[in-house]
Amino acid sequence: TRKESSAASDVYKRQLEEIGSSFVGVLSEDQLPLYRPVITSVTRTEEDVRKLRRGNGNASENSTHRYGTTVDISWKRFDKVDPNDPRDLSEEELKHLLAMVLKRYHNQERCYIKHERQQACFHITVR
Repeated sequence: TRKESSAASDVYKRQLEEIGSSFVGVLSEDQLPLYRPVITSVTRTEEDVRKLRRGNGNASENSTHRYGTTVDISWKRFDKVDPNDPRDLSEEELKHLLAMVLKRYHNQERCYIKHERQQACFHITVR
């Protein structure tokens, strides 16, 4: 129903915000330069899935992205919060920190996570 869909969407949005805040929190606790993860894919229509399947072997006809419970977060691209901060973290360091945050959520049984190497993202589905 529409009400259940809205409730699932609220949980999904809240969890994404928590993941982002947790990631920034880990950086902040360690007094590292702050970065935000980049979301590369959210909801997809049937047409989106059809087009994507032509060039992406990972794309499923029954993609969880169609249900508004899945997001892809890049493990290669991050937005630096303060571009004037002379300190930098490597792509590998940021990927490792993001993976640690996501593993915490997975271990709490709050989401499923798939590490997609070909698409350079973590595929996250809210439970």
